[in-house]
Amino acid sequence: MEPAAPTHCNFCRVTATPEEVILDCFYNPNLFGAIVNERVPMQARIVMSPEAAKRTLAMLSDTLRQFEERFGAIKADPREKVLQPTLS
Repeated sequence: MEPAAPTHCNFCRVTATPEEVILDCFYNPNLFGAIVNERVPMQARIVMSPEAAKRTLAMLSDTLRQFEERFGAIKADPREKVLQPTLS
């Protein structure tokens, strides 16, 4: 099996059926800029069982908890990450 190519996403859509959980991952270069009526292409689709999704949730929760302990709180709203102008 060849290694998967890395991809970047900054938002995803999550849907589920009784048999699977689906994560559709997207990268929007204009996440909080002007409204653009262009479709954002899907970068990846991850399909897993509900059991695998629950294990993934636990691993992500633990990883983010450790990250915040080390580096501080994560601001989920991307608008909060925009650098404010500095006074000179």
